Amino acid sequence: MIKIIVTFVTCFVSVLMIVLAFATTHWNQHTTREAGFDANQIHYHHEGLFERCFDVYENDTFVDSKSNCMNIDIEAWNVIVMILLGISMLFFILAFVFATVYSFYTRRSKYPLVTNCSLVGLAALGAFIAMMIYTFKLWENDVFFSWSYGAGWTTVAMALIGIVLIMADR
Repeated sequence: MIKIIVTFVTCFVSVLMIVLAFATTHWNQHTTREAGFDANQIHYHHEGLFERCFDVYENDTFVDSKSNCMNIDIEAWNVIVMILLGISMLFFILAFVFATVYSFYTRRSKYPLVTNCSLVGLAALGAFIAMMIYTFKLWENDVFFSWSYGAGWTTVAMALIGIVLIMADR
């Protein structure tokens, strides 16, 4: 029973983190101080997988009329990151469905560790490769990785912890 609960929690949290990472524009961020007409103007840039946004502050006050978001030119490496995270999400959903079917229909047989850990492991591998590609493409730029980026890495950590817990309960 603990294996099913661990699978449910691992897959649910991981899918939630991937969806959160896809939906937000805080993968990386940087701040610039604009010189010119108003030297007290600060631009706070944050970027996701699909959009780049910037918020403008003048004298520590948010200026909505000068802030906006725009679609980014999606490069090949960015598409690969999105595809790998999508495949990872698919494997987490398959593992969740697999554990659900097992818990309702085949509880008398032994829990299929290899199949379930393989699905979660493939999901973790896909997310790990996607996060490494994103990390190395922006490594030399002067950016700070933000909380959506952390949500992507949380997916990898949850999957690895889930595999360990599933395998530990023999």
